[in-house]
Amino acid sequence: MEKIVGSCNGLVLVLNEEDVAFLINPTSIEYRRIPNSPLALPNRGTSTAYAPVYDVASDHYKVFIFSYYRYVLEGDLYCTFVDVYSARMGFWRRHESISHYGAIPISGFRVFLNGALHWLAGKKYCSPSVIVVVDLTNENFFVVPIPTITTTSLLRFYGILAL
Repeated sequence: MEKIVGSCNGLVLVLNEEDVAFLINPTSIEYRRIPNSPLALPNRGTSTAYAPVYDVASDHYKVFIFSYYRYVLEGDLYCTFVDVYSARMGFWRRHESISHYGAIPISGFRVFLNGALHWLAGKKYCSPSVIVVVDLTNENFFVVPIPTITTTSLLRFYGILAL
């Protein structure tokens, strides 16, 4: 069964049952298979979130993969990696680990705004504490704290969106 893991400018990123990714234009039915990353982490203990993006400055599409690996034997140490696939160049590359931010990406919560990808992240899964921002032009990362919330008793869901 295929599942949609992201979209950008009308293109849809789909994973099939073997975790093979395809970037599909549903209007023209054209598609491109995204090769598996040679940098990928082992499946066991790994969580992965995908984000297809369009880089206006270089006029091409990229696929960002945020993966984190939990080292249970090391006392719940989390390591987060960012891999980027360039559709134009046809290759993967690994960017800096964002583990030093203590940021585990929370899948499904990402927004593309003003040429940057914004992603909710936290120190524990489903507990966002920062927004990781990736500037697509130079692919630099920085962190923005989430707003302080004074009453959390009624708060059951975090989200990020562009208005």
